[in-house]
Amino acid sequence: MVLPKFEYLTPATLEEATMLLSELGSGAKIMAGGTDIIPPMRDKVLKADYLIDIKHIPGLEYITYDETEGLKIGALTKLYDIQTSKLVKEKNPSVAQAAKYVASTQIRNKGTMVGNICNASPSCDTAPILIAQNAAVQVHGPENDRVIPAGSFFKGVKKTWLEPNEIVTGLVVPPAGRGRVRRLHQALRP
Repeated sequence: MVLPKFEYLTPATLEEATMLLSELGSGAKIMAGGTDIIPPMRDKVLKADYLIDIKHIPGLEYITYDETEGLKIGALTKLYDIQTSKLVKEKNPSVAQAAKYVASTQIRNKGTMVGNICNASPSCDTAPILIAQNAAVQVHGPENDRVIPAGSFFKGVKKTWLEPNEIVTGLVVPPAGRGRVRRLHQALRP
């Protein structure tokens, strides 16, 4: 596999990463697992003069659960870890199931759920469950942090509502409401 020439950058903090995005402009791309960025670069479908690899930034790989806020998944959390997490299987098995069906085991061991949605591909495997469960996309920018509802995150094919110098730091999936699925099925009946 031959990749085009690019500069590989490894910021140590979110602030450094957003500063690099601001300074380097549209030629800079964020990378975590790399499964959605390296193949298109190799195939010359995506051009990047700079790859900003965020996998060395501490605090972005986690799976936690809060009874009020729900399931929290960090930007660097691998799909395989989500798929096999006892906590995810217990608190929100549909999220674990969605992670399980992304590509192959090799991809799930490198790729992240956040990367999967940031790619904004029409075939994004994890977006439907995040949208259906009213998940929130946590975003860090140079001036402030913000939250984008998963249902509003996608602007179009390969496009999101992220600003050019923003980075997704995590996802929050609200607790599954008892009876919510039953109410949804009843609402959908003719």
